[in-house]
Amino acid sequence: MMLNSFNNMDGYHEHFSIGDFDLLVNRYNLKPDFMLTRDDNKIMINEIWSSSKNKSISANRIYEFDVFFLELIPDEIKKRVLEEVLDIYVNEERYEEAAEVRDELQILT
Repeated sequence: MMLNSFNNMDGYHEHFSIGDFDLLVNRYNLKPDFMLTRDDNKIMINEIWSSSKNKSISANRIYEFDVFFLELIPDEIKKRVLEEVLDIYVNEERYEEAAEVRDELQILT
């Protein structure tokens, strides 16, 4: 499940489709950062988008990490996200999932 939301954007709905989200990210020149959170056994990615043009405009996109849907993760943060997810999997001794993430990291470099 993915949740897209924008803050301080008069005239826009609270939730957006992926296409609408991408259009607004481009329109306001939003740049991504991220925070990983846990929901039981799931790793959730909270993308935090901010504007260099207008500090009061921000956006969040929250979704579950899935190694088969890496195209959802913006290229600007993909490597850092994968590195942090890999650390979580190794620390939790989830070695099969860690190996999949490691393989994806090797493709990126």
